[in-house]
Amino acid sequence: MTTDRPDSSLPVHSLEYVAWRSDYLLSDVLEKELHGLLDGLAEVVNQYDSKIAKVQATLAQLLNERERYAQRIDKLKSAVAPHKRLPPEILSKIFSECSSSPLHIPPKLVHSMHDDIPPIFSLPTSVCSRWRQIAVNSRDLWDNLIVTYPAYRSILPWIDKTEEISSVAKRVISRGTRSLTVRVLALPKAPDLPQEVEPLRNLVIPFFQQLTHITIMCAVPHLYDFLRSSSPSFPALECLTFRGEEDPMPHYEPRNVSELTMFETCPNLRSFRIDLLYLNFMHSLSQNALRVPWGQLTELLLSSTWVGVGTAHSIISRCTSLVSCRFSLLFFNEETLDLTFPLPSIVHPRLQTLTISSTSGSPSVAARFLQSLVLPSLRSFTITDKYVDESLPSFIAFITRSECPLRTFSASSAQIPAILLDPLLELVSGLEHLDIPKAIISIPMLERMAQGAVLPKLVKVDCTINCSPRSLEVFMDAVERIGAEMGATPLQVASARYPLTERHYRAPRWPQANQRFKGLYEKLQREGRSISLKD
Repeated sequence: MTTDRPDSSLPVHSLEYVAWRSDYLLSDVLEKELHGLLDGLAEVVNQYDSKIAKVQATLAQLLNERERYAQRIDKLKSAVAPHKRLPPEILSKIFSECSSSPLHIPPKLVHSMHDDIPPIFSLPTSVCSRWRQIAVNSRDLWDNLIVTYPAYRSILPWIDKTEEISSVAKRVISRGTRSLTVRVLALPKAPDLPQEVEPLRNLVIPFFQQLTHITIMCAVPHLYDFLRSSSPSFPALECLTFRGEEDPMPHYEPRNVSELTMFETCPNLRSFRIDLLYLNFMHSLSQNALRVPWGQLTELLLSSTWVGVGTAHSIISRCTSLVSCRFSLLFFNEETLDLTFPLPSIVHPRLQTLTISSTSGSPSVAARFLQSLVLPSLRSFTITDKYVDESLPSFIAFITRSECPLRTFSASSAQIPAILLDPLLELVSGLEHLDIPKAIISIPMLERMAQGAVLPKLVKVDCTINCSPRSLEVFMDAVERIGAEMGATPLQVASARYPLTERHYRAPRWPQANQRFKGLYEKLQREGRSISLKD
């Protein structure tokens, strides 16, 4: 094999390896010889450079030709790719499965980085016309939309931004959005905004026939203005949520509370939630000004939205279909907390889940609320109030009066004394979930539980036990025996607070109790159950 290489046969001069040193002096003859050698070597390098340039040009040409063939291969692969044969409904399903998060408009208000924005909303519409058409017609992609209107201090920039956001949002909603959240951070100081730029009316009312879930997040005055708007029928609406937003630029108070009729006609509304709207909004409830189809609601949640006992009774009386309810109770001066003063009895045959909380400093509010209730179907009761011990007698009377099949009782903030807790546990024999992490279950009561005389159906318990080896041993007896010896479902999750000190570690029976606990812990783990102690 021959190669076209430059002439590199110039001999190596004997002085090349020593003459480069600075202390080696050349004679005129030797210097002339080395100059001639230098010129010859430079010519050889020039010949190599020329050849390399030709090779590089050939390589570039080959690379370009290869790229053209590779592009043809990619196009042919795309032409015969399996996904090209997928029908539109399958592609639509794939798009929907890849989009688990709601769509935010505008995206920049979610995070400085757009990690929370699912890329599926932009990619399918930009791949090709077929994918875009399929994505646009895939209602699940656009089903859940959150629209946020930012705060501006002046009216003109706010109107420009609002019109821009509303225009984009309307295009998305028209593709089939059913769950819409509209969040208005603040309106400029202009109570009478043009209707065409008012964000709530602008987005909600045009799509009243298709929306099934509506969440409105704004300051109370703006919510009032919206609820006074002319009222269409919302035939598909199932869930309505109002959530208060702090107004960074408060400028006017709500006008006279009357006729809040926006959602008066909602034949399928079943869930109504109000969160963080505080006292000024609750006047509309106390005055019956807020018009919603109360009688057909099955879920009513008032979280951090304080109402008086009278208002709560009025609401629960109107909600005859209610299954789940949450109230935050507040003492109003015009109301009486005198438990000797009778209230009309309220019998609610369908209510199954009730959660109540009351403000500190008014321990009798919960007791007053329960005083007149009869809930024969109640299965779950939660009270988030540290004053449970003062209202517990009323609760025991309420349970006795209702004769309800209570399955869950939770009082996570209360330190209930044994003198009140023991009668309660005796009463609710069918209880399955008991959440009283700050209440101490006495040793006698634990012994009765271990014997199956109290709470034989218990599946999950969180409580506190006395700091003694005896208490721990009886607690472990109850955990092992509840349900297991009666052919029922055994206790699955047991958690107890057991605040140990150095003195307890030195107790005579502590090593045996501790060793037994470790063995029981491992045994329950193998059975898919659990027991835990917390300091």
